[in-house]
Amino acid sequence: MKFFRLLPTAMLFGLAVSSFAQQSYDVQLALKKIDCVAAQAEVQVQVRTPTDQPLDMGDANYRFEYNPLSMRNPKIVSQDNFSNQAAQRNLNYAPQTLQGSRELADKGIVSLNTFFTGSNAGTQQVAKNWVSVATLRFDIADMRKASDLKWHDDKTFPISGMSHVQVTEKDEVTFEYDLKTVNASGYFGNLRIDPMAHCKNASPSVQAIPVHVPKNKMVEVGFPINDADVVDDHTVTVLTIGHGTLTPSIYNRQLLLSYSPERDFVGKDEAILEVKDRFGNAEKVTVPITVREKALTVFNGFSPNNDGVNDYLTIEGIEKFPNNTVSVFDVYGRELHQSKGYKNNWDGKSDGKILMEGTYYYVIEDGEGETYMGYIQIKY
Repeated sequence: MKFFRLLPTAMLFGLAVSSFAQQSYDVQLALKKIDCVAAQAEVQVQVRTPTDQPLDMGDANYRFEYNPLSMRNPKIVSQDNFSNQAAQRNLNYAPQTLQGSRELADKGIVSLNTFFTGSNAGTQQVAKNWVSVATLRFDIADMRKASDLKWHDDKTFPISGMSHVQVTEKDEVTFEYDLKTVNASGYFGNLRIDPMAHCKNASPSVQAIPVHVPKNKMVEVGFPINDADVVDDHTVTVLTIGHGTLTPSIYNRQLLLSYSPERDFVGKDEAILEVKDRFGNAEKVTVPITVREKALTVFNGFSPNNDGVNDYLTIEGIEKFPNNTVSVFDVYGRELHQSKGYKNNWDGKSDGKILMEGTYYYVIEDGEGETYMGYIQIKY
């Protein structure tokens, strides 16, 4: 058996060789789907012949580029045709690869390769109808931005290329063929991917509650971020703060605030922040702050696992308010625990049963006319 590899080396280096009877091919990129939860896009590489004369697919090298700031990490998720790994596999073809692809800081180039091995007589043909070569998956880096996938045609180095199998001996035992280059001057269909046009997304919301701060004390508080999107990322920016310093952060779908009032300041303060998700939806959050001579500070989380560390709901300064009442509720408003004259000894149980991990709500009446409300996290 003999055959000649005329095209692959030329394609890898972008060199032009003689065409096969001036026949050309068309290629296009087609969006198969966008996974709005996983932030991924699947794209098909499709090929056809623009004439009535079909092509016997040989080797091919499909090149197109993308912006790695908005899309990245291309992977083959299905070899649709021209591969012995395809659903309708053809043993004349080796597995497809992305050899020669590269991702730089400002440009990524996909190099999708198919290889005709000629292990059996018979080839897979390309006709006038579009046929998918492979499906590639990209990670979407920024759901708010549209991204263009642009072909490398016969004028863009390194060029795309394709070969036609010219059979010289059809007998299966002595099967012989040559690979002839196909003209690359056909139609090259680029693709724009706009995640926002496909993904219905929810805005985040934060229900902030008043924060009470002892004079000259730093407090840390947290508020859950409610977002119907199962997978989403959030950022936070401080817009205004009056009489202190405020450091915000996002962790585990919580807006966390670290606040320190100005020295010796007592009175009303207010923090205004903006929480934004990866789709660009923004929520303005206003947090009322009261700085008092003496005030309670509630630790936002505890882990009642009997390891001797942070096993109880701790309220700093509660001993100064002996007539206090502390109540804990679940997300449905059901009261799970109540203590009068609380002494930092609740271990996360309700009716003797350990509560599940999660967010719970507290209401504290200090017995001197002040009421505190907020959130606590139980983690084991």
